[in-house]
Amino acid sequence: MATYNVTGFSEFYTAITTCASEDVINCPENAIWDMNEIDPTGSIGRIYMYYGSYVHGNGTTLKNFHGYFEKANIGTMCGRISTLRLSQMKQSGLATGE
Repeated sequence: MATYNVTGFSEFYTAITTCASEDVINCPENAIWDMNEIDPTGSIGRIYMYYGSYVHGNGTTLKNFHGYFEKANIGTMCGRISTLRLSQMKQSGLATGE
């Protein structure tokens, strides 16, 4: 089991797409990652989360992400995510808001 302490979205993306089962990813506290600024072309359309991995969001907000978490039925089938907020996320024509 490895632990990743990420400080920004690029580290988060690398960790979540390469971690193994039972690995832990710790996000910074209350950060806001606005995908309109990080990925303005929308090239990141999918975030794959490994089975059994765990994300401690620590109140971090992933804002304006227009993609999906693949195989990540949050809290059940794949990895587990706690306190990672999804704000103004669009998926399959639906949007979440604050």
